Amino acid sequence: MNVFNGNAFRSSAPTTYGFEPGHVFAIREGSDEVLYKHIGHDRHVLTASPLANPELRQVFPQDEIRELVEAGKLDPLMERNSESRQTLLARSPDIKSARDLDREEQDQLAFYWKLCRHVVQMYDDGLTSLTDKALKRTIGKVMARLVYGADDDGDDGRQSKRGKRDAAVTREISARKAKDAYRSPSPATVRKWIRDLIQHEWDLLALRDHRKGRVGSRTPKITDPHSVALMAKWVQAFLDRSRPSAATLYKLMTGSITLEEENARRDREGSARIRNTEASSFAATNVARAAQGLPALPVPSLSTFERAIRKLDSYQVALARYGASHARRTHKVSGRPESVLYPGERVALDCWRVQLMSLKLPEQFWEGIPEELVGKIVKLRLMLCVAIDEATKVVLGATLSWTANANTSIRTLEMVCHNKDEIALAAGCRSTWHHACTPLMVATDSGSEFIDAGFRCAVTDIGSANEIGPASHPDARGVGERFFETIDSQLLPFFQGRTFSSVGDKGEANPEALAHVVSAVLGPALVRYIVDVYHNSPHAGLGGQTPNEAWEERAALFKVVPPPAKEVMTIAFGFSDNRRIQNRGVRFLGLYYRSEALGQLRRQVGQADIRMRADLENLGTIWVSKNVPGAEWFAVDCDMPMEGVSAALWEETAAALRRKHADVAKLSDHIVQAALLDLRETGRHSASAAGIGPSTISNQEVKRREAEIERHFNYTAAGDRGRTFDDLEGDDLQSDNLPTSADDSQVPETHQVDDDADSQAPVARRRGRLGSDFLRKD
Repeated sequence: MNVFNGNAFRSSAPTTYGFEPGHVFAIREGSDEVLYKHIGHDRHVLTASPLANPELRQVFPQDEIRELVEAGKLDPLMERNSESRQTLLARSPDIKSARDLDREEQDQLAFYWKLCRHVVQMYDDGLTSLTDKALKRTIGKVMARLVYGADDDGDDGRQSKRGKRDAAVTREISARKAKDAYRSPSPATVRKWIRDLIQHEWDLLALRDHRKGRVGSRTPKITDPHSVALMAKWVQAFLDRSRPSAATLYKLMTGSITLEEENARRDREGSARIRNTEASSFAATNVARAAQGLPALPVPSLSTFERAIRKLDSYQVALARYGASHARRTHKVSGRPESVLYPGERVALDCWRVQLMSLKLPEQFWEGIPEELVGKIVKLRLMLCVAIDEATKVVLGATLSWTANANTSIRTLEMVCHNKDEIALAAGCRSTWHHACTPLMVATDSGSEFIDAGFRCAVTDIGSANEIGPASHPDARGVGERFFETIDSQLLPFFQGRTFSSVGDKGEANPEALAHVVSAVLGPALVRYIVDVYHNSPHAGLGGQTPNEAWEERAALFKVVPPPAKEVMTIAFGFSDNRRIQNRGVRFLGLYYRSEALGQLRRQVGQADIRMRADLENLGTIWVSKNVPGAEWFAVDCDMPMEGVSAALWEETAAALRRKHADVAKLSDHIVQAALLDLRETGRHSASAAGIGPSTISNQEVKRREAEIERHFNYTAAGDRGRTFDDLEGDDLQSDNLPTSADDSQVPETHQVDDDADSQAPVARRRGRLGSDFLRKD
């Protein structure tokens, strides 16, 4: 079908394919090839006979021939059917076609081919003859025309155009200054070239110098098998990790006649031989053969020895002399990358030590410190852990930490499943960082931070698969490695104290002396670069698209798997611990969580431990269950409005209240709530709460900070005095200030009641078993 003026129509004259009689062509089907000899053809059929059975005639309809041509299965084998081309290829066994010639030889043959064409054209026009005198003048004119674009022919009737050509000739001469200067051939050579070209139908290969590379004897001069075997041993000695040179090995191979004669004299006298002369050499071998009456072995030359070394397999040489990693790196074949289509199909996580010295303390802490002590302030290089979507090259997560550990990788994976607009807003970004998904495959290396059980369980809990790449193969993680190079070349040059990637690149710079970047500043700068610069810059791996454009296009064309549910996120990334249900509920970070379902659970388990999970980014709700396998999890709300409050913000609130109030044993909830509102307005924790900066909180750190908060802090919610759970009453409702989960086993025997609501003492009674009215309604 063809298209003409926008309308499809069928051609009235389909192509008729055919060859000259006796032409041999091939029809290929996969790796099989069948040769046919053309007999005849017309507009309907093509008749041919297989070369394997010349008496058999096979008729191909022209429609079938056209299908074979369109599928690329019919090869006309033009070179094979050209007698002159086959003759030239037989004279050049080192090539199969003209394309096999190196570029320099191709240019040289093409130049002399054009020279011969110009000479023949001038001869046909009657402007020259083939005598030596005429050809010398003609060759000079043609060479000037081909090399410099000059034209010395004053009788060609183009003198009027010479002025217009001056500028063009000048430009052409300037452009050709770098070209190779070809030698001017003699008239006899040009006549020979013209005869050869006419004989071989002006084939370029007819000008090739077939004497090239064939001067001298082609057979090796060293043919004695003993000499070849002895030299082969020393050639193999080149494959050594000590990397001996060929010249040194050649000296050891030839040996010394003087040393061998001295050893022979010592042998006759019964003395010890010279040390380290036991290796077989030509000198020692020839001395031994002379003693046996045998002729001496011919010693190969240094060039012969070096030529034998050059014939060694290059991979084996690199493996033996430089090691396996160097051999793989220098001989690797670029593999086909994983084919990914939609965002989140394959997310790569990798860690990189930032090539920049950072300070732990900001500059205001330096005031009053002597100059000689400022240089002793701790300076270090942070670890950057990133998660990159391989389909769109969007950075889905980035975390800075002091060291690479499992908590860092888990927090980075958590960012993949979160909307990060608040982080971008806190860093002053103008673009959004809304990219979030459930990754289908999480690809990592075999670092300790990624093979940790906690990280692998988190990957499994969100419904993803984990792929651990081979060690010592950074090329298998090209997306992440290339992103780190981009950070190093585009972001870090804005800061002083770069350590660079090698000693040679660093030069004489002292990164510690130049370091001025505070760790808390590097995080927002990294976020600003990723969101506003990297995501909006054309990417070579995306064909010039930006990562943001690729995300939008592929999300619309394919899909994006939504992030996991809130409960799943808490299970995968939340804080997990075993707790006991106290009178006021489950206590976590000094807060109390209670509900009717929790009261039912307490009635079942009593003082036994239960399992608890909490989201450190949102303390408004926790999840609890029985401490048995397969138990159902349910949510329990905090008795204070803590929705959206992070653990870092709550810790700062407790610290601020301790600084403001001397007696913080019990505070009313309105005081706590006011402090929370003040701190949330400042927005100081917007970025650090998600783990961008080097403040990732581990489970052990959470427990330590919780103990610090609960040691000096408690609060009383208004209207809840004498209540255990929402809408519930119990026997022991008067107790508000009970021990934590670690102290529940130590039950006080007696209590004194005090009228002051802010300093109540425990009620005097035995705790014992729960009363029957534990769940009685108000």
